[in-house]
Amino acid sequence: MKSHCQPSQPGEPNAQEVSLHYHRKVVKDRVNLAASLVTIPTMMHAQAAFGAEFQLHQSTVQTSVMPGAGKLATVVSAKLSPGLSMSLSADAALGQADPQTGAQSDAFKFGYGLSLGS
Repeated sequence: MKSHCQPSQPGEPNAQEVSLHYHRKVVKDRVNLAASLVTIPTMMHAQAAFGAEFQLHQSTVQTSVMPGAGKLATVVSAKLSPGLSMSLSADAALGQADPQTGAQSDAFKFGYGLSLGS
């Protein structure tokens, strides 16, 4: 576990940011788990994030969750053959406020990528 304390920024009186990070290799070179907590105690603000990475035979799955922000992201990368790889991604933002109307809504984004060459 790593921790970090950062002094206040200009214009923020006595606001100290405290960061805690944890990384664990569950299965060497195959499964990684991580967690992060960033808090500003004087302002009663905290944000947590969790992530996982799974290295499969020809592909990698990475996922992260930010419960306080309502975000979930996943990326699947696969090597189809030497010099050819493909990525699929999905991102969900749940209960986000629309900047124009202020109404809460869900947003979903999907993407793909193809890489040729080494």
